[in-house]
Amino acid sequence: MRRQTDNYFDLHFGNRYVVIAQGHLLIGAALVLFVLVFATAMTRASESRDQTPTRTTRDKVYSKEQAAKGAAQFGTVCAACHDPAKKTPDKTPGPPLVGKESMFVGNWKDHTIGEIYTTILTTMPNDGSVVLTESDTADLVAYLLQANGYPEGPDPLKFDAPSKAIQIVSVK
Repeated sequence: MRRQTDNYFDLHFGNRYVVIAQGHLLIGAALVLFVLVFATAMTRASESRDQTPTRTTRDKVYSKEQAAKGAAQFGTVCAACHDPAKKTPDKTPGPPLVGKESMFVGNWKDHTIGEIYTTILTTMPNDGSVVLTESDTADLVAYLLQANGYPEGPDPLKFDAPSKAIQIVSVK
């Protein structure tokens, strides 16, 4: 039961009795409306963010020039373990990452570029003979993408959050 007197509302809920000032009632209603509008906006923003297509390694994510830099680094730092044609007896072989025997796509499909970055930066080369920079790592990954048949684009692969989120997919 509700009864209005001057600037107050008297509300009765069973055996409970509440008196609310008219101003407080308006503030409460405005607050509830604000919360509903804010929640709706956040839900819509989340839904639209979820619909943003994920970039993949088929989306021309590295440049030819960057891959050339990465190829030079791969030849001096990585090939002794990861290129079947250049393995040396003094190095423990790693999985082949280039050439006909490459295991790159099989090992990294459904992972992200960020996961490769982390693996290279924290574990390669496994003898600790070289410390790679973030830029070196991006160049090496660009070369690995090129060597495994992924298309090149106009812009180099960066060492940033959007690049780290790129999904590795099969070449075709």
